[in-house]
Amino acid sequence: MGKIVVFILTGIFLFSCAQPGIKITGNIDEQITVNQSGNLAEILQKYNIQAEYILVVAADGTAFFVSDNSLTEIEISQKNGKFNSDTASLPPVCNLNNIIEICVYNSDFPLVDHQTPFSERISQFEFLGESSKDGHFVRKYKLNDERY
Repeated sequence: MGKIVVFILTGIFLFSCAQPGIKITGNIDEQITVNQSGNLAEILQKYNIQAEYILVVAADGTAFFVSDNSLTEIEISQKNGKFNSDTASLPPVCNLNNIIEICVYNSDFPLVDHQTPFSERISQFEFLGESSKDGHFVRKYKLNDERY
């Protein structure tokens, strides 16, 4: 009985110490999870990910969509074990808390049944609106609960 308790407590300890990450999904060859803070463009470059557009998704289903020229304006930070996006030069919707996914679009990815992984993922979201700041255009989305 004592060994079982030790085993369970060890599992709980290891699980609680596991670093959260941001899933990188979409039109890429292999999905990965990143556990790093810093400039978003540099993070994607480190993993050799080419993105024409990205959809950044928070745990609450809030998301924003930006083009590649906005990636250098977004910083990924980690606070209390959760990843956040921070920017002063993009609209406020780009300041998300608890980011869980970055879905990547690039046009070189092959279509399967007239879809890509990115188009399939973004179809799960409802478009809420568009805003701009300093020449950067951003679209805001919310996860459609019926499809999640």
